[in-house]
Amino acid sequence: MGFKQFSNEQKSKAENAEKQVENLYNTYKGKSEDELLFELVNHVAKQKENGTFDYQNLENILSKIMPFLNDRQKEKLNDVLKQIK
Repeated sequence: MGFKQFSNEQKSKAENAEKQVENLYNTYKGKSEDELLFELVNHVAKQKENGTFDYQNLENILSKIMPFLNDRQKEKLNDVLKQIK
C-alpha cells in the first residue's frame, strides 16, 4: 500500500467518524438530561440482551464526556454507571 492510498483511507475514516458524531449530535440534541440517561440505560439493556455489552468501552466513552459535565451531572452519571454494572 502506498502513502497516497493510506492517506486516502485515513481521510475516509476521519470523514466517516465526523459524520457519525454529527448524526449522534442531531439524534440527541435538545433532549433533557433525564431523556439522555433513559436512552443510555435502554441502549445498555439492548446490548446486554444481545451479548454485545462492553462495560470498559462504555467507561472509555463516558470518560471523554465527563470533563464537560458539572459536579451534579457527574454524580448522577456515576450513579447510573453503578446501576448498569
